Amino acid sequence: MLPHPAKRERFANSSLEFIRKYGFDGVDIDWEYPGQPGDEKTNNKYRPEDKQNFTLLLAKVREKLDAASKADGRENDKYQLTIAAPAGPAAISTQDPGAYAKYLDHVNIMTYDYHGSWGIYQSSISRL
Repeated sequence: MLPHPAKRERFANSSLEFIRKYGFDGVDIDWEYPGQPGDEKTNNKYRPEDKQNFTLLLAKVREKLDAASKADGRENDKYQLTIAAPAGPAAISTQDPGAYAKYLDHVNIMTYDYHGSWGIYQSSISRL
């Protein structure tokens, strides 16, 4: 979806339609993780350019939400755009938080999966 402007537009429009239909105050995007190798089982493709395309997607959704907020009389309570963002350096490096932060109302940082059955040591699930 990301490499295609028309598909980003369709995603933004369908997100807005869903928000309006069900009375939500916004949308939270949890994509784990743009720009990282995909999962062959789910046919999730890997594209290095998704780092930039993810930012373009967020910009398009923000544009639609802002226009809808104005049209729906929600200037003081605009529709929200949030993401679930990685906390690990490997996943962060495949995104551009400095570029996309301006489009977001909140960022939910996923501070888990630092330790698990794959590691030598077991520890708490988050380093806070």
